[in-house]
Amino acid sequence: MVKEFDLNCIYDSVGRDELKRFFYNDFIGVVDSMIRSTEKQLDINIPNEFRSFLCDFYTEGIAGMLINLFQHPDKYIKTDLLKYLSVIINNSIPAAILNKTVV
Repeated sequence: MVKEFDLNCIYDSVGRDELKRFFYNDFIGVVDSMIRSTEKQLDINIPNEFRSFLCDFYTEGIAGMLINLFQHPDKYIKTDLLKYLSVIINNSIPAAILNKTVV
């Protein structure tokens, strides 16, 4: 497991954008799976361009918050941040999918 010190060294070496791209590549598939699973649970199919937008939106948010977590360890408690992300993702993905069908 990568330690916060290691991530800070990587951050200092490659910069925020490159580290965010690294996290993005790790999380985009997971986020896509969550969105498709929610579509299946709701029995709704959203357009590919909207699904792609949602994937980018949530993946960028998760990657950015992970960087913030180790860059500002005094600002966030890890377990709380994970709970916050879970609440936001579990509630907003279904809401976005349901509301997209109305628009």
